Formats: sequence, C-alpha cells, structure tokens
Amino acid sequence: MRTLQNTDVFVFGRILSKANLKEEIKKIATDKNTTPESLGFDLLFTLFTNCSDKQVEEEIFNFLASLFETDAESVKKMDPIETMEKLSGVADWEKWKDFFSLGAKLVK
Repeated sequence: MRTLQNTDVFVFGRILSKANLKEEIKKIATDKNTTPESLGFDLLFTLFTNCSDKQVEEEIFNFLASLFETDAESVKKMDPIETMEKLSGVADWEKWKDFFSLGAKLVK
C-alpha cells in the first residue's frame, strides 16, 4: 500500500466530476464538527451511494487498486471494512480535511 500522491488528487477529481459530487463533497469537507473517521466514512458513503454509473464505478476500483498496489479485481472482492481500514492508512485525513476546508474558504 502506498500513500496519496499529487497525481491521485487529479484522478480523484476526474472521478468526482464524472459522478457530479462537487457540492456534496464540499459540504462534507467544510463541516467543522466532523472527526477524521467520520469524514472518511461520509466521503466513502457518498461515493458509494452516488457512483452508480458503471464507468465511474470502474474508475473508483482502478483508483483504489492503485492506492492499495493491487489489481481492480482484488479490490472488487475486498470486504468493505477492509477497504475502509486500508483507506485510513493511505492518508492523514485530518490534513486532508484542512486542505478541503481551506480550498472551500478560498472559493467563497
């Protein structure tokens, strides 16, 4: 498993764009009462429930496979709890929350 990289931000941005999730992600990222764990859960729940388009789903699996340094088929078969645990290990979610909050303030 590897940590997040700059290229991941752009890949994730394209996925969010295709899934039309900008406003929902912005709301999650700017919630001042959110813990890092809650932020990660809310983000993943939003992605999983709103990404019903098959192409977007495949891109998410490919993205996760890249992060977990495995293949997309393995990610598809992974237990959702294991997926959450692995995601919690790829980034410091508190720093990412701060990053998105700062970005949201700049947009206002």
